[in-house]
Amino acid sequence: MAKAQKKQTAVKITMALTAVLLALTLGLLGYYANEYRRADRTYDRLAGIAFGIENGDGADTGGLPVDHAALSAINPDYVGWLRVGGTRISYPVVKSGRRQYYLRRDFYGERSTAGTVFMDENNSRDFSDTSTFLFGHNMHDGSMFAQLKRFSDADFFNRHKYVRVSVPGRELTYEIFAVYEARERNVPYYIGPLTGEQLAAFKAAIGRLALRSRPVNPAARANILTLSTCATSSGGARIIVHAALISVETA
Repeated sequence: MAKAQKKQTAVKITMALTAVLLALTLGLLGYYANEYRRADRTYDRLAGIAFGIENGDGADTGGLPVDHAALSAINPDYVGWLRVGGTRISYPVVKSGRRQYYLRRDFYGERSTAGTVFMDENNSRDFSDTSTFLFGHNMHDGSMFAQLKRFSDADFFNRHKYVRVSVPGRELTYEIFAVYEARERNVPYYIGPLTGEQLAAFKAAIGRLALRSRPVNPAARANILTLSTCATSSGGARIIVHAALISVETA
């Protein structure tokens, strides 16, 4: 009898623990689903402000000018608007003097799982450095920088080449020339106004790591934009996309 009672008790404890774990899992899933919805609403609203449309959700903003003044009035850390061809990436970019300040904060400075696309604190706000790094989360719902992984596919890489950054007074167009996944410790973090020797080392490192690559005008590689996000396939790894400046137009 005692043996049967012990077995029943063990079963009850197991069932109780399972129920608790299930409740916690469902609660966590609900939390993240709510966070994703909140982030989507935030950036849809900002797209509406940036492009002067009622709602930025799903709108084609490719040829529309950006209202930089309106965005800067909301957040003085705003530096420009990033758009990556062939993807859903269309976001404001910020820069803070505090390292990774926007990793878990939205454009309004509120706590957010999605964070904000941010520039490295050592870069110039006007994208004039030899090497500029932008960071964004790899979100499970495909938002922020999640779609960078699509450039690992040869067909997608060949069909989608351009990154556009709108800054006050100028429109910058970059051509993507390399993509790869690497452990964070192996990513060549050459950032800022590089010397000729540093730039050569940066290019050599990119060449060694590149999964996909294409030639671009050598002169264009004097100004490189790097997009970086976490890789979900391996802890501590990064998906990296490099693009070279090929055009500057007055806005």
